[in-house]
Amino acid sequence: MAHPNLLRHAVRPRWTFHVNGESVMVDAGKALVANDVFALRDAALRGTGLVYLARYMVQPQIERGEMVEVLSDYDTDDVVLDAIYVRSRHNASKIQSFLDFLAEQLPKRLGLMNRG
Repeated sequence: MAHPNLLRHAVRPRWTFHVNGESVMVDAGKALVANDVFALRDAALRGTGLVYLARYMVQPQIERGEMVEVLSDYDTDDVVLDAIYVRSRHNASKIQSFLDFLAEQLPKRLGLMNRG
């Protein structure tokens, strides 16, 4: 059986899903690799292959019928968000407060809490 092309982010060599309470990892192999989620989304829109992105990245395309969700029965909680800043004793407490806020609020706002 032929496998579809898998489009993956450079920092994510595997796709991880939760199946029956266990984590299942799918090795993306020699897929199209990019470090830009918009480039991956655009490649999927052109029919290049399957892409593994956060729902908010593709929700408008799904609603317009441009993309179709597959593997919807499989859950994942892998969302990577990097916060990059210059460390300074003058802003350390403000930055830490903001990072704490993000860690608490983003999962709720992106629909990642209380799934499954």
